[in-house]
Amino acid sequence: MHANTSAPRLPRAAVLLLAVALSLGISVAFLPPEFFAWVGQRLPAFASVFLSLFIEAVPFLLMGALAWGLVEVFVDRAELGRWLPCNGLRSALLGCGLGLIFPVCQGSVVPLTRQLPSKGVPLPTGIAFILAAPSSQASAPMHRPRPSS
Repeated sequence: MHANTSAPRLPRAAVLLLAVALSLGISVAFLPPEFFAWVGQRLPAFASVFLSLFIEAVPFLLMGALAWGLVEVFVDRAELGRWLPCNGLRSALLGCGLGLIFPVCQGSVVPLTRQLPSKGVPLPTGIAFILAAPSSQASAPMHRPRPSS
């Protein structure tokens, strides 16, 4: 047996992160000072918009995580497989129907749909569900663009 005498190596992700940080550091060093003044003027507006969108989205993501947890704990894979059709068109229609009646919105449909394949749900069902659920909810008309006058 040979002893491993090689030096310990950094994980690939750490090397990539270090390379990106070094590249950003070098590129920032060559930016003109006017750029930093421009960014400084716009940073408060950016922070305000970002935080308002973040605060608005978090409750819906939490509802999606809650729905995900409920499905994970209370829905049995074998029971679900017995109820779902294997035909692509039928399963897509079922996904549309579930999307119309399932009480999830734009933000919470993503975590829930992400979990469905692990329960044996066919791909057409998941795709149809993620497309139908946000457009059928009561809040959907509020998010549609208003016609310009």
